[in-house]
Amino acid sequence: MHRALSAGLLALALVPSGTRAGLRYALAPGDCLTYERTAQVLSTQSDAAVANTLDRVRIWALSVGPEGTLTLVELARTTDGRVEPPRFALLTIDERGARSMTPAAATRVVRIEDALDALPPLTPPAQAEDRWVSPPDPLGRRYRSTQVARGGELARFEFTIDWPAGVDELLGLSRSGAFEFDLARGHVQSADSVVEDRRRGTRTKSLVRFVDRQRFAGEWAARRAAEAARIEKLYLHEDRLIEQLATRPGEWLRTRDQLEQLWQGLRASLPAGEENPFAAMADGRVQVLRASASQIEARAALGRRWMNRPAFGWTLDTPGGQRVISEEVRRGVVVECFWSGESETSIRALEAMRTLRDRLDPPYAARIVCLIVDTDLPRALQACRSVGGDLPQVLAGALLLIDPLPELPVVRVIDKQGVVRGLWIGWQPEYGGVLEQALELSGFGRR
Repeated sequence: MHRALSAGLLALALVPSGTRAGLRYALAPGDCLTYERTAQVLSTQSDAAVANTLDRVRIWALSVGPEGTLTLVELARTTDGRVEPPRFALLTIDERGARSMTPAAATRVVRIEDALDALPPLTPPAQAEDRWVSPPDPLGRRYRSTQVARGGELARFEFTIDWPAGVDELLGLSRSGAFEFDLARGHVQSADSVVEDRRRGTRTKSLVRFVDRQRFAGEWAARRAAEAARIEKLYLHEDRLIEQLATRPGEWLRTRDQLEQLWQGLRASLPAGEENPFAAMADGRVQVLRASASQIEARAALGRRWMNRPAFGWTLDTPGGQRVISEEVRRGVVVECFWSGESETSIRALEAMRTLRDRLDPPYAARIVCLIVDTDLPRALQACRSVGGDLPQVLAGALLLIDPLPELPVVRVIDKQGVVRGLWIGWQPEYGGVLEQALELSGFGRR
């Protein structure tokens, strides 16, 4: 598909790199870039369409700092005619497309990653402008890009995605594509990609097309940048409330209302009479929270079953066939990570567990145990070999049948008496709270 994106560019003679215009994003405060993204999910067996999506992607440039341009990225999706609430994420992008963000923002960037097709990473420092490998994204994936044509104001690049070792094979994923970059105006002109999902038997073809660039006044951008600082604080507050669903399950109705009030309060405080993406963000977030009421209640239900109660005992096998008893593992403070080889974010949690393991090494009396809950034994064994072999693993599919989990991954901290004292539901980039609690329960405090 990407070879048909712009046949004219393929005939362009390549110019020596030393004579080319710089390959750089040009985003000034007040800029708003709009793209249209279409995607079609096809069955690889019948080539029949499984789903069709139409996205409006908007990239709002708010302010410029030492790390790049603070941007708000919006993804407004319609799937098979059904309009979904818009999703947003704040991140900083430098002129080379390198992304930086807070851990709280990273979980939200993953939710709008399709919108980032319009913001592919460009050549990093010290790499050639016609061939490069990008830094990893929050899930550890890298763009491997190669220039295939260049002339006038446009350059064309083809890319493939490199997953962390073992992940692409385990999930059966591959992705390749191309993008055309407007060298004069500093933005992507068009892009396309094909994602092959061999396990699900689907092929997703997407096409991104630049629509227009608007420019708002500097005063408008300054107001939005000030509001963005408030949004970062709201992210942290929202995350604390969501964690509270597990640690204070008896207050889940109150917590649910507080989550809605958080965004309703933002919406009410925004000035009327001017275009403001944060107003749409607040409205969309309230819609999502209301639609996910059952998921919110499920998190609270898990907290009621687990928090401040003795952790249930188990006798399970390791991937190597060794029988392990929970009482033997829990001689001291233990961090247990429930994960699945079916989910990219669940697999990524193992990277955070490696970091925690290194921070909790002796003499710190806490240990990490990973429990893979996949019930398909061959798949579970493959997952442990491919992505989890350097961490202590046990095969815990039977536990999921007894005590279902609302989502994965789930991480809990168990004290020396075998009581669950901390619970984190869903993926986080760092799990800083897990480290703090494990050290505190071990008697070492902050490290």
